[in-house]
Amino acid sequence: MYLGVGSTCRACEHFGTCTTNRVHGRKVTRLLKEDLRQKLEHQYELPANQEIYKLRKEKAELPFGHIKHNLGVTGFLLRGLAGVKAEFSIMASCFNITRMIRLLGTERLVESLKAVAIAGNIAVAQSEIPVETVTLVKKLLHVRQNIENHKNSAQTQTARAA
Repeated sequence: MYLGVGSTCRACEHFGTCTTNRVHGRKVTRLLKEDLRQKLEHQYELPANQEIYKLRKEKAELPFGHIKHNLGVTGFLLRGLAGVKAEFSIMASCFNITRMIRLLGTERLVESLKAVAIAGNIAVAQSEIPVETVTLVKKLLHVRQNIENHKNSAQTQTARAA
């Protein structure tokens, strides 16, 4: 970090443009790995890499953007890895349910879930339900199982601590 002398900066013809601090003058901060940051920034600007970032924007950022903006989640309420995993599983379930409603509509989603519940086995119900619905329901059931696992893990940890 470079810290200019106030008297030198006040005497400079550019005073007011680069700094207005009369006491300490201009302060210039350079990161420890500034050269690496600049190299990565340059790579980001290349057209080929911009295409990759566009794909990422389309696929990976959608769930996180939805959770953060639409659900208003900016942080976790629970502490510890098990709590955070369980909380995020719930948020991901909300995203998945919202997506299923958007793709199928509420009535068709309820019918599909009933068919899966009645069949008890997704492989049996697969012939009656569109493949996209089965995939989404499998993900939802997987999230449900993860929540149960995390809940059991948290209870086990609490019992050990007591």
